Amino acid sequence: MKRPFILLFLFVLLLSACADESDKSDQFVTVEPSKLFQGDAKRLEPHLEIMGGAVKVSYSGSHHAMNTKYEIWEDGKLVNSGRALGMEITEDALEEVTVSLKNDPDKESDFLVTVVFASEENGYNSAAFSIPKFDPSRANGHLELDEPIQFKEGAEEAIWGYTANEDGHISSGDDLEKIAKEADWAFLLKLTTDKSLD
Repeated sequence: MKRPFILLFLFVLLLSACADESDKSDQFVTVEPSKLFQGDAKRLEPHLEIMGGAVKVSYSGSHHAMNTKYEIWEDGKLVNSGRALGMEITEDALEEVTVSLKNDPDKESDFLVTVVFASEENGYNSAAFSIPKFDPSRANGHLELDEPIQFKEGAEEAIWGYTANEDGHISSGDDLEKIAKEADWAFLLKLTTDKSLD
């Protein structure tokens, strides 16, 4: 009588362990649209000559690092990419990612890109780097999320972008990466999680 009970107990224990493992492998990052300028700061936006955006991020999976990378697309081709900013995270520590492009004070032909990770618990981390400007005569505008998105930990997803087009149209739509590839010039910021910062 004891033996079937023990076997049944071990079988149930094995099933629950497998369920725990599958739960851990299906952790998601949730990214929601936000605004760089909100509340009283909104009235400053037109005066600061900043092209920028913000998203809210929530994640409580097993990875310990959040990383961003940038891509620059021209006429459907990826011409430049690199790591923008990485941050070690604790559970639910990262709350917002902001990005801005503004004229580089040291080089007239470049934009200065600033990426910031912010949280109430950890304060903020930031990184700044330069990228070549697009032709200012082109029609240009933001690529922002309209709806929240969710993706698996370890996957990479575009969270903000900026495009410029010679023919006068301003790009828009739901798939930021697809739009960037179709634009004459595009900057994309992507987000992912990693097991460590490297």
